[in-house]
Amino acid sequence: MALVSTQPSELPKIEYTLTTEGELSLTFTGVLYESDDAVNWKRVEGAVSPFKVEMLDKQKFYKEVIE
Repeated sequence: MALVSTQPSELPKIEYTLTTEGELSLTFTGVLYESDDAVNWKRVEGAVSPFKVEMLDKQKFYKEVIE
């Protein structure tokens, strides 16, 4: 019998920077997901770190997942 760890080799880490000009930049190491309601998430296709977020009127949530 063998035990296999299901834990990722690294923990997700997402950081942000907000400039005085109002630009938001997300730095992450895994796969970036976004949501309008923090319940239903969709992958941000083609997102690479650092990721520039458009500051629109609409509220968005972001998370990182290690896959």
